[in-house]
Amino acid sequence: MLRSYRWRRRFVWISAALILIAGLTVVALKAPERTPKAQGPSNVPVRVEKAPKPVRLTSRDEAAALRVASQFISSAVARKNLDRSWSLAAEELRSGLTRHEWDQGRLPVSPFSVGRKSWKFDYADSQGVGWTVTLYPARHSPQRAEDFQIGLHPLGSGERRHWVVDYWQAAPTGAAALSATPSGGGPAAAAPKAKESKAWLLLPLALLSSIVLIPIAVVGVNSYRAYRSRALMRR
Repeated sequence: MLRSYRWRRRFVWISAALILIAGLTVVALKAPERTPKAQGPSNVPVRVEKAPKPVRLTSRDEAAALRVASQFISSAVARKNLDRSWSLAAEELRSGLTRHEWDQGRLPVSPFSVGRKSWKFDYADSQGVGWTVTLYPARHSPQRAEDFQIGLHPLGSGERRHWVVDYWQAAPTGAAALSATPSGGGPAAAAPKAKESKAWLLLPLALLSSIVLIPIAVVGVNSYRAYRSRALMRR
Protein backbone atom coordinates (compact mmCIF):
# COMPACT_ATOMS: atom_id res chain seq x y z
CA MET A 1 0.00 0.00 0.00
CA LEU A 2 2.88 2.39 0.73
CA ARG A 3 4.16 1.95 -2.83
CA SER A 4 0.93 3.47 -4.14
CA TYR A 5 1.00 7.23 -4.63
CA ARG A 6 -2.72 7.46 -3.88
CA TRP A 7 -2.36 5.60 -0.60
CA ARG A 8 0.59 7.75 0.50
CA ARG A 9 -1.48 10.86 -0.21
CA ARG A 10 -4.41 9.37 1.68
CA PHE A 11 -2.18 8.61 4.68
CA VAL A 12 -0.99 12.22 4.70
CA TRP A 13 -4.56 13.53 4.77
CA ILE A 14 -5.59 10.99 7.41
CA SER A 15 -2.60 11.92 9.58
CA ALA A 16 -3.38 15.62 9.27
CA ALA A 17 -7.02 14.99 10.16
CA LEU A 18 -6.04 12.91 13.19
CA ILE A 19 -3.64 15.60 14.42
CA LEU A 20 -6.35 18.24 14.04
CA ILE A 21 -8.92 16.11 15.83
CA ALA A 22 -6.47 15.36 18.64
CA GLY A 23 -5.74 19.07 19.06
CA LEU A 24 -9.44 19.96 19.21
CA THR A 25 -10.02 17.18 21.72
CA VAL A 26 -7.28 18.49 23.99
CA VAL A 27 -8.68 22.02 23.76
CA ALA A 28 -12.19 20.80 24.55
CA LEU A 29 -11.00 18.79 27.55
CA LYS A 30 -8.91 21.68 28.87
CA ALA A 31 -11.73 24.22 28.47
CA PRO A 32 -12.79 25.85 31.76
CA GLU A 33 -16.04 24.79 33.32
CA ARG A 34 -19.02 27.06 32.82
CA THR A 35 -20.16 26.70 36.40
CA PRO A 36 -17.72 28.38 38.81
CA LYS A 37 -16.34 26.07 41.44
CA ALA A 38 -17.10 26.74 45.04
CA GLN A 39 -14.22 28.43 46.77
CA GLY A 40 -12.53 26.65 49.60
CA PRO A 41 -12.50 27.81 53.19
CA SER A 42 -11.00 31.23 53.76
CA ASN A 43 -9.23 32.65 56.78
CA VAL A 44 -11.19 35.88 56.44
CA PRO A 45 -14.08 35.87 58.93
CA VAL A 46 -17.51 36.18 57.36
CA ARG A 47 -19.88 38.62 58.95
CA VAL A 48 -23.38 37.21 59.13
CA GLU A 49 -26.06 39.80 59.78
CA LYS A 50 -28.91 38.64 61.94
CA ALA A 51 -32.42 39.10 60.65
CA PRO A 52 -34.39 41.73 62.56
CA LYS A 53 -36.68 40.30 65.17
CA PRO A 54 -40.43 40.85 64.78
CA VAL A 55 -41.93 43.08 67.44
CA ARG A 56 -45.43 43.96 68.52
CA LEU A 57 -46.40 47.41 67.25
CA THR A 58 -48.22 49.36 69.93
CA SER A 59 -51.24 51.42 69.05
CA ARG A 60 -49.35 54.57 70.02
CA ASP A 61 -46.40 53.82 67.74
CA GLU A 62 -48.74 52.77 64.96
CA ALA A 63 -50.68 56.02 65.14
CA ALA A 64 -47.49 58.11 65.27
CA ALA A 65 -45.85 56.26 62.36
CA LEU A 66 -49.00 56.43 60.22
CA ARG A 67 -49.31 60.14 60.90
CA VAL A 68 -45.73 60.76 59.70
CA ALA A 69 -46.23 58.51 56.67
CA SER A 70 -49.43 60.30 55.71
CA GLN A 71 -47.77 63.71 56.07
CA PHE A 72 -44.83 62.56 53.97
CA ILE A 73 -47.15 61.40 51.19
CA SER A 74 -49.17 64.61 51.27
CA SER A 75 -45.98 66.67 51.05
CA ALA A 76 -43.22 64.79 49.20
CA VAL A 77 -45.34 62.58 46.96
CA ALA A 78 -48.15 65.02 46.22
CA ARG A 79 -45.60 67.87 45.91
CA LYS A 80 -47.55 70.15 48.25
CA ASN A 81 -45.54 72.16 50.79
CA LEU A 82 -42.52 70.14 49.77
CA ASP A 83 -40.22 71.80 52.29
CA ARG A 84 -42.15 70.17 55.17
CA SER A 85 -41.15 66.67 54.07
CA TRP A 86 -37.43 67.33 54.64
CA SER A 87 -37.70 66.80 58.38
CA LEU A 88 -39.90 63.71 57.84
CA ALA A 89 -37.29 61.92 55.73
CA ALA A 90 -34.46 59.85 57.21
CA GLU A 91 -30.84 60.46 56.30
CA GLU A 92 -30.92 57.32 54.14
CA LEU A 93 -33.59 58.88 51.95
CA ARG A 94 -31.92 62.30 51.83
CA SER A 95 -28.46 60.89 51.11
CA GLY A 96 -26.51 63.02 48.61
CA LEU A 97 -29.15 65.77 48.47
CA THR A 98 -29.06 69.30 49.82
CA ARG A 99 -32.02 71.05 51.37
CA HIS A 100 -32.22 73.35 48.35
CA GLU A 101 -32.31 70.41 45.91
CA TRP A 102 -35.01 68.74 47.99
CA ASP A 103 -37.15 71.88 48.08
CA GLN A 104 -36.75 72.21 44.31
CA GLY A 105 -38.33 68.77 43.83
CA ARG A 106 -35.14 66.85 43.04
CA LEU A 107 -35.78 64.04 45.50
CA PRO A 108 -35.93 60.24 45.08
CA VAL A 109 -39.73 60.21 45.20
CA SER A 110 -41.89 60.17 42.08
CA PRO A 111 -44.75 62.69 42.16
CA PHE A 112 -48.31 61.44 42.33
CA SER A 113 -51.60 63.30 42.31
CA VAL A 114 -52.88 61.97 45.63
CA GLY A 115 -56.61 61.77 46.18
CA ARG A 116 -57.23 59.21 48.91
CA LYS A 117 -55.10 56.50 50.53
CA SER A 118 -55.65 52.90 51.57
CA TRP A 119 -53.23 51.26 54.02
CA LYS A 120 -52.15 47.63 54.45
CA PHE A 121 -49.80 46.69 57.29
CA ASP A 122 -46.69 44.75 56.18
CA TYR A 123 -44.29 44.27 59.09
CA ALA A 124 -42.96 45.54 62.39
CA ASP A 125 -39.51 44.50 63.59
CA SER A 126 -36.60 45.74 65.65
CA GLN A 127 -35.51 48.07 62.87
CA GLY A 128 -38.77 49.68 61.83
CA VAL A 129 -42.25 49.31 60.39
CA GLY A 130 -43.68 49.15 56.90
CA TRP A 131 -46.96 49.47 55.05
CA THR A 132 -48.22 49.03 51.53
CA VAL A 133 -50.29 52.06 50.66
CA THR A 134 -52.61 52.31 47.68
CA LEU A 135 -52.80 55.82 46.28
CA TYR A 136 -55.87 56.82 44.32
CA PRO A 137 -55.47 59.82 42.02
CA ALA A 138 -57.29 63.07 42.53
CA ARG A 139 -60.21 63.99 40.34
CA HIS A 140 -59.49 64.85 36.72
CA SER A 141 -56.05 63.20 37.01
CA PRO A 142 -54.98 60.83 34.19
CA GLN A 143 -53.02 58.69 36.66
CA ARG A 144 -54.26 55.32 37.83
CA ALA A 145 -54.34 53.91 41.34
CA GLU A 146 -50.97 52.49 42.29
CA ASP A 147 -49.45 50.56 45.21
CA PHE A 148 -46.38 51.82 47.05
CA GLN A 149 -44.27 50.54 49.92
CA ILE A 150 -43.21 52.86 52.71
CA GLY A 151 -40.83 52.10 55.59
CA LEU A 152 -40.15 54.07 58.76
CA HIS A 153 -37.93 53.77 61.80
CA PRO A 154 -37.89 55.67 65.11
CA LEU A 155 -35.29 58.19 66.25
CA GLY A 156 -34.61 59.47 69.73
CA SER A 157 -36.13 58.33 72.98
CA GLY A 158 -38.66 59.51 75.49
CA GLU A 159 -40.46 62.70 74.54
CA ARG A 160 -38.04 63.22 71.63
CA ARG A 161 -38.90 59.89 70.04
CA HIS A 162 -40.26 60.40 66.54
CA TRP A 163 -40.61 58.49 63.27
CA VAL A 164 -38.88 59.20 59.95
CA VAL A 165 -39.42 57.74 56.49
CA ASP A 166 -36.43 55.74 55.24
CA TYR A 167 -38.02 53.95 52.28
CA TRP A 168 -40.48 54.80 49.52
CA GLN A 169 -40.86 52.76 46.38
CA ALA A 170 -43.52 51.49 44.00
CA ALA A 171 -44.71 48.09 45.17
CA PRO A 172 -43.41 45.13 43.11
CA THR A 173 -45.88 43.46 40.77
CA GLY A 174 -44.54 39.90 41.24
CA ALA A 175 -42.87 37.79 43.88
CA ALA A 176 -39.59 37.71 41.95
CA ALA A 177 -39.26 41.48 42.28
CA LEU A 178 -39.58 41.58 46.08
CA SER A 179 -36.57 42.77 48.00
CA ALA A 180 -35.74 43.68 51.55
CA THR A 181 -36.44 47.26 52.52
CA PRO A 182 -33.78 49.42 54.20
CA SER A 183 -35.59 49.16 57.53
CA GLY A 184 -35.26 45.39 57.39
CA GLY A 185 -38.80 44.31 56.54
CA GLY A 186 -40.15 42.44 53.58
CA PRO A 187 -39.12 39.19 51.96
CA ALA A 188 -36.08 38.82 49.76
CA ALA A 189 -36.33 36.76 46.59
CA ALA A 190 -33.68 34.12 45.98
CA ALA A 191 -31.67 34.49 42.81
CA PRO A 192 -32.37 31.71 40.29
CA LYS A 193 -29.58 29.19 39.89
CA ALA A 194 -27.97 29.01 36.50
CA LYS A 195 -28.30 25.64 34.83
CA GLU A 196 -25.28 24.27 33.05
CA SER A 197 -25.79 22.69 29.65
CA LYS A 198 -24.07 19.34 29.20
CA ALA A 199 -24.33 19.36 25.42
CA TRP A 200 -20.73 20.57 25.05
CA LEU A 201 -19.52 17.31 26.65
CA LEU A 202 -20.53 15.49 23.46
CA LEU A 203 -17.77 17.29 21.51
CA PRO A 204 -14.83 15.29 22.93
CA LEU A 205 -16.77 12.05 22.46
CA ALA A 206 -17.54 12.90 18.83
CA LEU A 207 -13.92 13.82 18.13
CA LEU A 208 -12.58 10.64 19.70
CA SER A 209 -15.09 8.56 17.75
CA SER A 210 -14.06 10.21 14.49
CA ILE A 211 -10.45 9.10 15.04
CA VAL A 212 -11.62 5.52 14.66
CA LEU A 213 -14.47 6.02 12.21
CA ILE A 214 -12.56 8.04 9.58
CA PRO A 215 -9.84 5.39 8.92
CA ILE A 216 -12.46 2.63 8.90
CA ALA A 217 -14.54 4.59 6.39
CA VAL A 218 -11.53 5.26 4.14
CA VAL A 219 -10.42 1.62 4.21
CA GLY A 220 -13.96 0.47 3.59
CA VAL A 221 -14.43 2.78 0.57
CA ASN A 222 -11.12 1.76 -0.98
CA SER A 223 -11.79 -1.93 -0.36
CA TYR A 224 -15.15 -1.57 -2.06
CA ARG A 225 -13.50 0.18 -5.04
CA ALA A 226 -10.85 -2.58 -5.30
CA TYR A 227 -13.56 -5.20 -5.16
CA ARG A 228 -15.48 -3.47 -7.95
CA SER A 229 -12.32 -3.21 -10.03
CA ARG A 230 -11.54 -6.91 -9.66
CA ALA A 231 -15.12 -7.78 -10.49
CA LEU A 232 -14.98 -5.73 -13.68
CA MET A 233 -11.68 -7.28 -14.71
CA ARG A 234 -13.10 -10.78 -14.37
CA ARG A 235 -15.86 -9.91 -16.77
